[in-house]
Amino acid sequence: MAHFDTAVERRGTNSYKWDTVPEDVLPMFVADTDWETAPAALAAVRKRLDGVPVYAYSKDDEELFGTIIAWFKRLYGLDVPREWILTINGIVPALAQLSFLVDGPALANAPNYVGLLSAPRRAGKKLVTSQLIETVSADNTLSYDFDFDDMERVAKTEGAEIFLLNNPHNPIGKLYSKRDIEQLADFAERTKQIVISDEIHCELLLNEGKHIPWFSLAPENSVSLYSAGKICNMPAINEAFAVVPDAALRERVAAASRRLGGIGPLNLAAAKGGFSEDCDAWKLELNDYLRGNRDYLESELKRRLPKLKLPHTEGTYLQWVDFSAYDIDGDVQEYLTKHAKVYLTDGVSFAGTEKHVRINFGCPRYRITEALDRIENAVNI
Repeated sequence: MAHFDTAVERRGTNSYKWDTVPEDVLPMFVADTDWETAPAALAAVRKRLDGVPVYAYSKDDEELFGTIIAWFKRLYGLDVPREWILTINGIVPALAQLSFLVDGPALANAPNYVGLLSAPRRAGKKLVTSQLIETVSADNTLSYDFDFDDMERVAKTEGAEIFLLNNPHNPIGKLYSKRDIEQLADFAERTKQIVISDEIHCELLLNEGKHIPWFSLAPENSVSLYSAGKICNMPAINEAFAVVPDAALRERVAAASRRLGGIGPLNLAAAKGGFSEDCDAWKLELNDYLRGNRDYLESELKRRLPKLKLPHTEGTYLQWVDFSAYDIDGDVQEYLTKHAKVYLTDGVSFAGTEKHVRINFGCPRYRITEALDRIENAVNI
């Protein structure tokens, strides 16, 4: 695992994460990591580069479908029929297009992933939200649960017929349990929701719990979205797929997805490498390292700044933090950028508050230490 202790130098490479902040600012915001892309994905791209020297439009790649089917069998013991799977050109664009499967607005919980919240709106579709129930334990650990009464009220009042789910949840890091999903399925059936589940973080698991694919428990009116972009650190490569068990809904999803265009040949190659068995051992090493990062970050935040409130991150490499107990004027993200020289993602963009931030701990551990030193000093000014 030693290679995760060494970062790739990304400043000066046209990196959105590193080249949009001043040189004295440590960026820990946008959800990519500071290591190389997964070796199996890189190898697959290099193999394609060494092949036919034409990068024109591509049709569906049956080898990729076979790789995806085998991936579902290895990870979940599921036999997924080939016809259930549709390739799509990216999850966030799909969230926008699929919001138009119905006439009414889309419904989502808050806080939530900024890309999920903004996708329907950017496509001209109305989005309505229902606040998750937040609970604070004696040791300031946050937990979040669905508020089904409020969700039902909003769905009926606003006429929402699509529910956008994020599992594991970004930014709160929650891995939804079987009971959570069964209760959500009951809600969806009662209120006639099509559930579109963004599961891009499904392989980034930091606890003993297992991710449960939405479609495996709730196949009716369900669309489950997957990509190797986060786990393999290639989020800018547009490759994703949807699993849609219902044939009639699948036809509508396919029509919407075609408006996004196809997936390029190098992107297809990267996806095949990322979902292949050759990538499994590397993913396990990555999760082990991230688990250590999560434990270190969580314990140090509680030790250094004991009034902070934060959830125990179960999935993703992202930590949600509430600074409201500290006397910081205005927006915490702006304050920490100015005084700590650490750039985090602001809470407001996730439909949180200006006292929330999200920390990306997908980096070598020494960078977390550096960020913690800076944040502690800035808060204790």
